[in-house]
Amino acid sequence: MSGYVRWAGLVVAMGCASVANAQPNLVLVILDDIGVDRIGAYGYGTAGPTPTIDGLAAQGVRFASFWAQPTCSPFRASVLTGLAPSEHGIGSPIELDNPEKSTGLDPDIDTLPKRLRAAGYRTELVGKWHLAGEPGYTTQHPLLAGFDHHRGMMFNPGYLGGDYTNYEKCIDGACAMLANAPYLTTDTTNDAIAALAGNEPFFLWIGYNAAHGPRHAPPASLHGYGPLDCTPLAQQATCHKAMIEALDTELARLLAAADLSDTTVVVVSDTGT
Repeated sequence: MSGYVRWAGLVVAMGCASVANAQPNLVLVILDDIGVDRIGAYGYGTAGPTPTIDGLAAQGVRFASFWAQPTCSPFRASVLTGLAPSEHGIGSPIELDNPEKSTGLDPDIDTLPKRLRAAGYRTELVGKWHLAGEPGYTTQHPLLAGFDHHRGMMFNPGYLGGDYTNYEKCIDGACAMLANAPYLTTDTTNDAIAALAGNEPFFLWIGYNAAHGPRHAPPASLHGYGPLDCTPLAQQATCHKAMIEALDTELARLLAAADLSDTTVVVVSDTGT
């Protein structure tokens, strides 16, 4: 890949698949708005507890110099296609209500899941997508881009006025708003664990919405910050760390459910903090 803007995202990888396995299972975890300053393995004093991601870095590879994008949709399109924004055409976060930013990824473009599916992989998408736009917006876009199944959101929870317990969820293109739903990070993890079951080899793309806004206090069982009021501006950084710790806690549950003897796990972030 070339033509990228260098940015303070993060990349850690754990390759546990046997060299003898020519087709290891592949799990790509994409975090949202989490930079190296929030991950313990990178040594910044501004990080909160991230023992799961730190463990991946300790057991595998921690990248300290890499290329990414400064905004969400261009990064995801580049990972999906291996192309720079000038080539895949996504130069900003997709906003359907903004004509200057409504262009989505061409569903006919060559993608990683299309190639892996042609090589015999089952392709699964869980969580946030944020690549569908105009012309011809469709909630079937992830399937057209090469995934066998999609369970999750087309955008962020706040796009339709929701939050992490009130959000739109799509299942293979059929979407509905959910009220008083399971905590979004937990729901994404549940869907990811369910996607592990099935034929191998598989490629599982997991797009967590955390720690993208709206800022909130996660369930107390998932973090150690105690009671939080995320309304005051002064509490935003603490709430951001709590959301990341909650994600890290759920990521541990996901890894415990995976067979890491034949699975390679990569964790990245779409942008910096």
